[in-house]
Amino acid sequence: MATATDNVSSNTLLEYFILNSVFDTLTQILADPSSRGEHGHEAILLLCILINYRKNEIQNPYLLKMSILDDELALNGLGLIISEILSTCNRKFALRRKKEEPSGSLLTSITSFVGSMFVSTESTGVSLSSENDGILLALYEAVLTNRNFFTVLGHIMSRDKDVSENTVSSHVIERTAPVPSNSTLEEETMDETQSGNLMATFLRFSSISIQDSKTENGADTSRLCFTILNCIVEDHYANAFLHDANMTFTVPIYKMVIKYYSCSLSYHDANMTFTVPIYKMVIKYYSRSLSYHDANMTFTVPIYKMNLYHRKVGLEIPNSKPLACVLLDLMVEFIVTHMMKMFPIALYRRCIGIIHRCLCYQKRCRIRLQYSWKHLWTALMNLLKFVNTNESYLIPKYNIFELAVQIVNILNLFITYGDTFLPSPGSYDELYYEIIRVHQIFDNLYTLALRYISSDVSELKSSATKLSSCLVNVRAIIHHFTPKIDAWSTENGKTSLSEDEVLEVIRGNYETLTLKLMEGLDSYSKYSEHPTETPFFSQLIRKIIQRIRDCINIKDLQQLSVLKEFSTIS
Repeated sequence: MATATDNVSSNTLLEYFILNSVFDTLTQILADPSSRGEHGHEAILLLCILINYRKNEIQNPYLLKMSILDDELALNGLGLIISEILSTCNRKFALRRKKEEPSGSLLTSITSFVGSMFVSTESTGVSLSSENDGILLALYEAVLTNRNFFTVLGHIMSRDKDVSENTVSSHVIERTAPVPSNSTLEEETMDETQSGNLMATFLRFSSISIQDSKTENGADTSRLCFTILNCIVEDHYANAFLHDANMTFTVPIYKMVIKYYSCSLSYHDANMTFTVPIYKMVIKYYSRSLSYHDANMTFTVPIYKMNLYHRKVGLEIPNSKPLACVLLDLMVEFIVTHMMKMFPIALYRRCIGIIHRCLCYQKRCRIRLQYSWKHLWTALMNLLKFVNTNESYLIPKYNIFELAVQIVNILNLFITYGDTFLPSPGSYDELYYEIIRVHQIFDNLYTLALRYISSDVSELKSSATKLSSCLVNVRAIIHHFTPKIDAWSTENGKTSLSEDEVLEVIRGNYETLTLKLMEGLDSYSKYSEHPTETPFFSQLIRKIIQRIRDCINIKDLQQLSVLKEFSTIS
């Protein structure tokens, strides 16, 4: 009855449940192990539908009760069901990936390459991760409305036998299908690599969802995952758990299959040379500056590479580390694998926002996370390069300056406040080295901003002006250290410098560097669903209701007709 109409707010039958609340009944189902195993999934979906019934128009009692729910058994039951269903999806994806792994032979590689040329990446079907949008919506509502639920995120949950038996086969209303055995060696192996921690399970699930962001359903699921992560990193308690160095987890995240090969670049200047490692990402060609014996003559030569599957499809089992490191790894993975023609700028802005909120917490609490920040800096700089290189295609569709401002402000946060949260003084040196190494990216970005400042497009003009202001400190670093490096190179009679030599010059010239103190770098606007996110969630709940209704086993068409009539009773 609750899913008889696509628009939940037009289902007048739900008005009865608003006046006669079944919230306590639903929470009792979640709290009781036996009833949770039998009806827990359906109870969660019904609760989500009732919470979203005219939530922005009336004082929804389900939304209010959900926000103050403090029953530990009910909250743990809710978290357990979500964890089990997401874990099952992770195992299914792992098994599917294992079957798709190439054998390693030359013939198989050639066949896979040729086949990929003719198979479209677009799909209108429901992806494996999108099947669980209803469960993700429940997680979103719990994280958004109930601060008590954050304790559930950090619990080490034991497998619930009743829930496991019912959810391993299907996450839909239909229960008539036989439950396949879950005792195979392969599936047990996959399950052993997964932590019973809900947050860790969700991060691993998110690494699956972002791989399908090219499709509409996949993009919606990725957006929902990023929105949930955004809400999590805005909470102080959740951040404390994520950054706790004494609580480490082994969370293997899935990496997208990359078809294009990119290798190291040699950056040649008249007086110095750097070796520039290029991140593994989707790229059709790369530019290489070649000096043909003459150090003063350089050329940009695009070299095209054949499509190569150069990264392993399977999981890379990482070392145990705080979940904040896993979260940052996930964001870096998204950044480097989605630089494409169908540029997902909305997802990128959410991704950068999540990184920014993590850094704000680290700066505020002076937490020195042991993380390889160089990977993040390189990813952000490559993203700036991609945006700048493709500005003629992107600007008519998107305001890329707003995204660029977000990225540069993250770098400014490191420059201005890095001494409060970077793990060592050497990290500062590495940051400055990376900025100087790719100075052309920032020079081109500043030139682009100046070009649009003088344009007649008012919206772009304002954003471009803001970007040029944000680049002040980055350009100051470049203009301060570049002459020092050139002078050191001339003094020592060297035309090319090693990384250690450049770092030595940087360390010796900090005192004469003058930077502008930027305010507001560690502040952000708190997430609010209404009004900006309301259309997205209205459309999402429609899709969820349609999927639930499609899965309900109603053999009698007359019964279905009666249910639709009930939904229009006034």
